[in-house]
Amino acid sequence: MITWQLWRGLRFPPTAHPLFQRAVKTINQVSPPWYILFVFIITAPILVIPGLALAGTAYSLLWTTSIASNISREKDTRRYDQYALLPDGEFGANWILATACLHRNTAFIAVLSPGMWMIRAITLFMILSSGFTAYLDARTPNDLLRAGLTFCACMLVLLADNYQSIVSGTLIGMLVPSTLRDRFSAGALAFSGQAGLLMSLYLVLLGGVALLVPSPEQATKNPLTYAAILTSIVTLFILVREGVNYGLWRTVRYVFKTNLSNERLCWTGLPPP
Repeated sequence: MITWQLWRGLRFPPTAHPLFQRAVKTINQVSPPWYILFVFIITAPILVIPGLALAGTAYSLLWTTSIASNISREKDTRRYDQYALLPDGEFGANWILATACLHRNTAFIAVLSPGMWMIRAITLFMILSSGFTAYLDARTPNDLLRAGLTFCACMLVLLADNYQSIVSGTLIGMLVPSTLRDRFSAGALAFSGQAGLLMSLYLVLLGGVALLVPSPEQATKNPLTYAAILTSIVTLFILVREGVNYGLWRTVRYVFKTNLSNERLCWTGLPPP
C-alpha cells in the first residue's frame, strides 16, 4: 500500500542530512500562520472533543500548511535553487523540507503514542455513548455485540484516517508551492485543499453509512449481516483513501520529474516507482 510505504519515509526521515538539520532549526523559529490560529480559536468550542479523536487528522491540516508555507519561504529567500542541486534533486529537497516540518517538535511522535490512541478510544466511546447514536445502547447481549462492532468499525476508520491524512497532507503541502510562490497564498491553498479533500471523503463515508447501514433494531437481529456491511464500508473507505494518496503521489513524481534510483529510494524511505 502506498500510504504505508510513504509513511515509513515520513516516520524515519534522513535526520543526518545537513538540510534536514538546518530546516528543523529554522522551522522551529516559525510561528503558525495567524489565520490558522484564528480558525482554531473560533472553532475550538465545538471541535475540542472531536479533535481529540481525530488528532492525527487535525494535525495534518497544520502540517500541510506548515510544509507549503516553509517551502514557499525557502523559494523567497533564493535558497531553494541551491537545494534543488542536491543529488536527490528538487524532489529530494521538498521531501526533506516536508519531513523537517513534521519533526520540528514532539507533536508528530506524540500523535502516534499509545497514550494518544487511548485518549482517542476513550473520546470516541464518550461521543458514541452520549446519545449521539443508538448503536451503542447496550441492554441485551445482542445489543452489546452491535455496540462492539460499531465501536471497532469507528476505531478502524480513525486508525486508517490518521495515517492516510498525514500522508495526503504532506503531498499536498509539497505540491502547492510548485504553483504559488506567495507564502500566505500557498499556506492558505494547502490548508483549503487538505480540508476540502477530507470533507469530501467524510461526506462520501457518511453517505455510505446512511444508505447501507441498517437500523439499530435490524443490526441487533442480524449481527452477521451488520458486521459484513460495516466491514465493506470500512474497507471501501480505506481503498478510496489509498487511491487518493496514490494519485497525489504520482502527481508529485510528475511535477518534480523525479527518477530516483532504488538506492536513493531506500535511503529516503520512499517506495519504488
